[in-house]
Amino acid sequence: MNNILFVETGIVGGGSFESLYQTVRSLDRDRFTPVVAFLNRTHYLERMRELGVTTYLLTDLAYTKSLPKVIHGNVEKRADKALSAHPKWGMALFRMYHGPVIRGLKRIVAKHGIDLLYLNDQINRDLFGCLVARDCGIPLISHLRSMDGGSFTTEKAELANQTVDAYISNSTPTKKYWESRGISKGNSHLVYNAVSHAISATVDVHKEFSIPDTTHVIGSVARLIELKNLPMLVDAFAKMAGEHQDCVLLFLGDGPQMHPLQKQAEAAGLSDRIIFAGHRPDARELMGTMDMVVLPSRNDSFGRVLIEAMQARTPVIGADSGGIVDIIEHGQNGFLLPHDAPEKWAEAMHALLTDEALRQRFIDNGLKTVSEKFDLAKQTERIQAIIGSVLQNASKPQE
Repeated sequence: MNNILFVETGIVGGGSFESLYQTVRSLDRDRFTPVVAFLNRTHYLERMRELGVTTYLLTDLAYTKSLPKVIHGNVEKRADKALSAHPKWGMALFRMYHGPVIRGLKRIVAKHGIDLLYLNDQINRDLFGCLVARDCGIPLISHLRSMDGGSFTTEKAELANQTVDAYISNSTPTKKYWESRGISKGNSHLVYNAVSHAISATVDVHKEFSIPDTTHVIGSVARLIELKNLPMLVDAFAKMAGEHQDCVLLFLGDGPQMHPLQKQAEAAGLSDRIIFAGHRPDARELMGTMDMVVLPSRNDSFGRVLIEAMQARTPVIGADSGGIVDIIEHGQNGFLLPHDAPEKWAEAMHALLTDEALRQRFIDNGLKTVSEKFDLAKQTERIQAIIGSVLQNASKPQE
């Protein structure tokens, strides 16, 4: 039996949280005992505890967003700059800035006899974990779930490659991205995000939001941030809304673009047909009663909502960028479209509203895609094999 400490540094409980939750839920408990540490409170803290998993809420001066912005904003920048300074003093400053979380994680390692540290977001954000693993003398895995490495310098790559025993990327583009940023290709693995075959009971989206039963619902399930490219989606909806008076666009998600998107909908005369529902923990259940789910992101590392929609028998449209290209085969299990072509998105949405044979093909092939490529049991076994290999190598006597 090996004790694994998973560290989630995310903020709002998005796709990385759900992927971690699914992995922990499906781990072989005869082989591994998970312990989880979060830096921000979300509903996943309680969900993990409901699984019987020991869970901690720690504080980091850069990544705990409940702290005043003046603190975490400045600390994150200064910690990044520190590693580009004099090697000795830069590392000392980096350790000081991340001191609270480093000390907290080391206490957990000691208390639970942790055998392996597992960083869940991406190495640029989670780099302090390298110091924890090094101080505690335990192996380290970094799961790469974003392509946000603009500040991943040569110094950071050197520290990471000296300490990380295995990198796991959630898509082919993510893997290529981080390898191009300098991570060790020899320790780089591909394991897709996944869903189980168990389908949750659906929630009727029409009743939940007082939408007439005869009205079609086009769903967007995403944080309202620039990466998701949602203004383009509003433009696309506006281009087809006149021909389809019987449809609405439903946004499930919060974020800084909420107000600009609402103003855009108002300017297009569509305030009564574009619904902003905010964050919904039951988004997955709601997707099962939508007519389609669309994700126009410019460069998502994966696109988990697409495989969740496929599993829920809902047709999908996605942008031909980032990890979405690993999910959608254009014209077979969905539409894969340029992220900057609202006319094509309008045409695709029109096709899914009017062509029942097309819808059924996407539904059938989507279910097949999830079963063959994104099955939770298969992907978890791949993760467990990597963990097992890392632990085995770590136990070998050093020559």
